[in-house]
Amino acid sequence: CYRKIASIVKIEEITTYEEELKDRFGPIPDQTRALFYETEIKCLGQEAGFDSISSKENELLCREVKKSSRDGVKYLKKMGRIPRLNEKLPLLKLKEIIRFLKIHNHGIKHVS
Repeated sequence: CYRKIASIVKIEEITTYEEELKDRFGPIPDQTRALFYETEIKCLGQEAGFDSISSKENELLCREVKKSSRDGVKYLKKMGRIPRLNEKLPLLKLKEIIRFLKIHNHGIKHVS
């Protein structure tokens, strides 16, 4: 299960595998749901051109892929600031990161 989730590279694959697990085993536990959220974050981050996404306290650190060896580490900033997270609970924080990345990648109309 974990190996399969780790090998996912497209968001559509997440939905497909999640449905498959629900059909076979019933409701998905929070730990597995967190893995799906983390995988979705990985996919959205790659789409946005980030090579690392992490949070430190309430800051969302989206590290941009280096363009050359001379480029230093650059983090995404919105209006000159590192994006802030509001949620404290782990699953809600992951969902907040997903919403942020969807808005960043596709605009507000595509966020559910």
